[in-house]
Amino acid sequence: MCADRLALIAVLGVLGALGLTPGCGRATEPGAGPPPPAKLTPKPGETALATVTLSPEAATRLGIEVAEAEVRDVKATLSVAGEVTVPADGAVVLVAPFSARISAAPGVARRPGARVKRGDPLIMLSPFAPLDRDVKAQGERAVAVAAASLEALELRTQRLEKLLQEGGASTRQIEEARAERDARRAELAAGEKRLASIRRAPLDADVTIPLRAPRDGVLLRISVAPGQLVSAGAPLFEILGTPALWVRAAVYAGAASRVLLDAPATITSVGFRPDLMADEPPVTALPVIAPPSADPQSATVDLFYELPEGSLRRPGERVTATLTTSRAGRALVVPWSAVLFDAVGGAWVYVEKAEHTYERSRIDLLRVDGEFAVLAHGPAPSTRVVRTGAAELFGVELGSGK
Repeated sequence: MCADRLALIAVLGVLGALGLTPGCGRATEPGAGPPPPAKLTPKPGETALATVTLSPEAATRLGIEVAEAEVRDVKATLSVAGEVTVPADGAVVLVAPFSARISAAPGVARRPGARVKRGDPLIMLSPFAPLDRDVKAQGERAVAVAAASLEALELRTQRLEKLLQEGGASTRQIEEARAERDARRAELAAGEKRLASIRRAPLDADVTIPLRAPRDGVLLRISVAPGQLVSAGAPLFEILGTPALWVRAAVYAGAASRVLLDAPATITSVGFRPDLMADEPPVTALPVIAPPSADPQSATVDLFYELPEGSLRRPGERVTATLTTSRAGRALVVPWSAVLFDAVGGAWVYVEKAEHTYERSRIDLLRVDGEFAVLAHGPAPSTRVVRTGAAELFGVELGSGK
């Protein structure tokens, strides 16, 4: 019995030793592969952000480039309220040259905002005939006189033709009689036509005159409609003759001396947010010379800037004008291409924590100055931030990157 127990213990010991001995030529576990090109380290807490780690090959493929945040001397700016206006000599007002009835130009329907070329017909003008007491009676009298005169000339012509056959009249007399008869006939036809026009519209002339655009431009205002009666000098159209609009910037009088008058201004929509694609993008407006103006009620003076041609701004639209001042200061800047925005408008940059390791960092964006973003708060100076490839890192962090 003891011998059998010892034999069983020996067998179990041998089997256990065989099972615990590691094999020298063990194959790779199934499912193992090359390391992933990007690794996302989850955030350890609610307030911490995830860290994105790229392989060298992935960083090269994405074209990741970094630059240092730095403190630079930048010009101080002043943001003021502005209004899009029409230049002083940009609008042309067309008035009625005489009293007339308005009718639409054939095949043309003008609307405010439509572009017109020089010489394009805008409307048709039918002049009013001078107001006379007995215009209808005079017209009837003229027709009756012309008819009687024509009848007498017809009889005279017939007599002369008979005398010519008998040798009692000359050919010249016949020709003169026929010419006078034809003239009286034309006079009678004109009188009848005028009488018909008087009966239909006593004051309207029988001609229409087109009113044409004097210059290229945009119809800013239309003050008449077809069928309307206007007097001489009545305003008809207002044409904005220049394609460029101005912005009137109201600057506090105490700060006007600090504004650089020869520096351009940046024009944005009121409440502009760079992350919203629906907003009109900022444009650069050049300063223009205009008559001095001011508002004593608000203690402001007006500075004028010309918008670039093709701007979608409308006259009367409220905007924000960012002006450059003579004061300079030092501010933290990063490349504008390094800034990205989240769904709620927050501004961020990716900071390089180690080689190929990046972490998103919050910034407070003041403004954009050329190729740089001026920050009120951000990473420490000399911190390396991603200037190319930030959007790709954002996609990796959110799970939408490839």
